[in-house]
Amino acid sequence: MKQLTRRRLLAATMLAAGSSATGAGRTISGRVVWDGDLPRVPPFRAMPSPLVENRDRTLRDWANPMAPRINPEGLGMGGVLVRLAGAGDGGTAPLGPIRVEARDGQIVLLQAGRAVPVGAARPGEAVEFVSRQERLQVIRARGASSWAVPLPTRDLPSTRKCPKAGWVELSSAAGQYWARAHLLVTEDAFVTWTDEKGRFRFQGVPQGRVVAVARVPDWRIERFDRDPETMEPARADYRAARDFETPAGDSGAELVVKVPASAFAGG
Repeated sequence: MKQLTRRRLLAATMLAAGSSATGAGRTISGRVVWDGDLPRVPPFRAMPSPLVENRDRTLRDWANPMAPRINPEGLGMGGVLVRLAGAGDGGTAPLGPIRVEARDGQIVLLQAGRAVPVGAARPGEAVEFVSRQERLQVIRARGASSWAVPLPTRDLPSTRKCPKAGWVELSSAAGQYWARAHLLVTEDAFVTWTDEKGRFRFQGVPQGRVVAVARVPDWRIERFDRDPETMEPARADYRAARDFETPAGDSGAELVVKVPASAFAGG
C-alpha cells in the first residue's frame, strides 16, 4: 500500500512538473510612451533621385522615415518593436511575412499588417523586396548582413535571406539618401510591435525575470556623404537607434516603457 502511495505521489509530481513546463505561462502587457514635449522632425529637401541620370530636378519635401509615431492622446508610440530579454531564445515561430517596398521615394517595411520602421525575422528567413515606383531603386543592407537588391522593374519582386542574427540597416544605393528601414534578425522567442496607442502584449511568458526592451530609431542625422561630382548628398548616416527597458515583475501590472525626450535632444 505504501509503495502504491509512493507511486501515486511520484506520478502526481511528474504531472505537475510537466504542466508547469508546458503550461500557458503568464501574460505581460504594457505601453511604450513618449515622455516630454513632442519633437519637431523636419522633412528632407531634395530631388527625387539625386544620383540618377536624366533626373527630375524639382526639389521636394521627403518625410523623415525615422520620425516617431506619437499619439497625441496619451503619448503612446505606435509601430515600436518590443522584445522580451531574459525570456529565452530558440524562437522558431515565424514573426510574420516581411515585404520591403520602394515606394514614393521611401523604403517601406511591411509586417504585422502595417508599415513599421523596424521589422523582425528569423535567421535564414526570406525577405521580399519589390518596387512600387518607376524610378530605379537599389536597396542596400549593412550590419549583420551585407548585400544589395537592385529593383529596376516595377512590381517584380526579389528575395534575400539574412542568415546571421543581429541588426540590419536597409538604405538606398540609388541616391535617395533619406530612405531607411531596420531589420532585427533574432531567435528571441517573444517579439511584437505596439499598436497606434503604444500598447503591446505577450502571452505564454515563462516565470522568471524578464525585461521589456523597446527599440526606437533616431531620426537625427550624424553626417552626410556627398557625391564628389555633383556635391549632392549621396548617403545620410542616422544616429544609432536606442533601446529603452523596463523590467517585468510578477504582479501582472501593466508595464510602462518610457522614452524620454531628453534622449533625443539637440542635433
